[in-house]
Amino acid sequence: MEIDNKVVEKDLRRLEQLIDMVNFEYNLFFKGDADRPPLMNEDLLKGIINKYRVYQITDSSLRNKYNNLVSKYYSYKSRWKKYKGVIKDEHNHMEQIGFKIMQKLKDIGVKNEEQLKVLIYNKLSGLVDKGLNINDFDIIVKDNKIEVKIN
Repeated sequence: MEIDNKVVEKDLRRLEQLIDMVNFEYNLFFKGDADRPPLMNEDLLKGIINKYRVYQITDSSLRNKYNNLVSKYYSYKSRWKKYKGVIKDEHNHMEQIGFKIMQKLKDIGVKNEEQLKVLIYNKLSGLVDKGLNINDFDIIVKDNKIEVKIN
């Protein structure tokens, strides 16, 4: 089945807009300025891509534009997938830090450990956000003050 070139041109313009929009929205998501990834718009984008896997584009210049847009999308998609993995790893790392804080506070017999955990966690989280790699730390009580020593 052949589709009119005007319809193909319209779909390719929409595809290009969606790719740029989804990339922009993913960038917002990865920076923390959006609550969730743009899955709905990405589904619309995939729908247009899949449409032209079934229906052949006969005009060579439009076919070339379609292939370039699909290539652009997959290039972005691989980058998004990498960033999603990094975010997941960072989340798991911070969960481990929270668990270690609770264990160390229990080990030294600190009362009100939940409040202290939040304070210490927020401080360590800020250091991680600045790029510091925190794998090991100690919590020390000295002169009725709690110190966190990063090893």
